[in-house]
Amino acid sequence: MFDKIRQSLKQYKAMQSLLKDESMKKLLENPKFRVLLMDPEFQTLMKTQDAAKLAVYPKLTELLRDPEVAGLMSKVDFQSLLQDAA
Repeated sequence: MFDKIRQSLKQYKAMQSLLKDESMKKLLENPKFRVLLMDPEFQTLMKTQDAAKLAVYPKLTELLRDPEVAGLMSKVDFQSLLQDAA
């Protein structure tokens, strides 16, 4: 029971960290990226936290080829965000 609470708090902290970052906010507000986030298959894949499967997910790889989205993602400091969330 405490593990679930601890994990929920960690996810909450990670989300707060993400939303403080202006570059991440812009990425999350992008309509094309939002469509991907709303995709049930992508949501299920995200829950598995399997980076290899995410890297080859067709809808994500297609989106990463979009210059606008790729530009937004390049501005996000994911390493820093991950450290803040830990």
